[in-house]
Amino acid sequence: MGRMAKGLASLAVVAIVAFAGASAAAAVPVVTPEVAAPVVPPTIKAYGDAPRLRPTNLVRKSQTVAIAGDPSSKGYWSVTAAGRVVTHGPAKHFGSAAKFPMPGEAVDIVGTSTGNGYWIVSSIGGVYNFGDAAWLGSLSNKRPKLKVVAMARTPSGNGYYLTTKAGRVFPFGDAPYLGRARTIFTPPNVVDIAVSPTGAGYTLLDSSGSFYVFGDAMRPRRHKKTSTPARAFAQTTTGRGYWVLGRDGNVVEYGDATELGRANEVPKLGLDIAASRQGYWAATTSPFPAVPADSGSGYRVVYSNSMQRIWLIEATGGVRNSFLVSGRTGAPPAGTYFIASKSENSTSGSLRLPYMSRFFHASSGKWIGFHGIPLRSDGTPIQTDAQLGTPRSHGCVRMNQQDVKVVWDFTPVGTKIVVVP
Repeated sequence: MGRMAKGLASLAVVAIVAFAGASAAAAVPVVTPEVAAPVVPPTIKAYGDAPRLRPTNLVRKSQTVAIAGDPSSKGYWSVTAAGRVVTHGPAKHFGSAAKFPMPGEAVDIVGTSTGNGYWIVSSIGGVYNFGDAAWLGSLSNKRPKLKVVAMARTPSGNGYYLTTKAGRVFPFGDAPYLGRARTIFTPPNVVDIAVSPTGAGYTLLDSSGSFYVFGDAMRPRRHKKTSTPARAFAQTTTGRGYWVLGRDGNVVEYGDATELGRANEVPKLGLDIAASRQGYWAATTSPFPAVPADSGSGYRVVYSNSMQRIWLIEATGGVRNSFLVSGRTGAPPAGTYFIASKSENSTSGSLRLPYMSRFFHASSGKWIGFHGIPLRSDGTPIQTDAQLGTPRSHGCVRMNQQDVKVVWDFTPVGTKIVVVP
């Protein structure tokens, strides 16, 4: 996951760093797992001297889980959960784990020092070697099964480490064992590992932002905080700095790692980070299901009747937010409409409809719009938030009381609304 750092085997960091941790995880919206939606292709952005590259072999409908730079710093590999490898720039393709019956999912890819091979590791510790990458052992036959999260190679290329979510470290080849992550109160939740330039140390990164340092791995002089849990880290070529990728797609710098960019205001989900000589590639994706095809362009709200979901889309095409809703099957008809009027408090009989934004005038003379779940006279809702995602209304599009306020603020009168089947 700090894959280029591991591919170059050149990390020299760290100490205990306080991330905001699990309590901040809600800052990145979570996609409801029951909703079937197309996979959102990852975005891999280049910062600093990292070249901006197009994939040379495209794998569709599969999510990137890890990236690793080649030694030239001019190209990189990415791997999907199914073990398929995508090459970018001059990085060469040597094979994919997808051709094997791979138990578990791919979680990491690490390049060799020559750039003429790589390893792929699975979530149960299976190791798949390609090109000049030597197979030195795996954990796939270990019982009970372990949750492996990352891999790092030694500087010689004749050894590597596998680390588990619980912070256990397993060395192979010439990799020396130096210790594992241990805590007093909360179990570790390790997400990444990197080896020091000498090979005589390594560092584990916890999702909380804590670093577990062993051997001669260096420590930063100051601590920082970030707003969301850590996902991965990559180091500078000097071994005196590193970049930490947060779950929100933003990067925090340490040591001589310079600030090279920030995620924009559109929500992102951080996947992995890989260093070049004086920069890095950061892989992110949208935390939401893909926007339906043929749903217009520009600043708008898209409502999918079949998915019972809406998307708030910026003029740039970035998705600001997405919510499950409850509407009525087939209503309103598919088409493009515009917000005609708004009422902070509207009524329907004895029910109160919070934050009504009207956009479709039905032949019956009634308006259809977005509003919060209707409230009875005693303030109780007529359906639960858990029931959102299913059609339950007479025509309007309901959502929970927090989401509807976001929609209210996003949709001034005249905002485009695109309804798709």
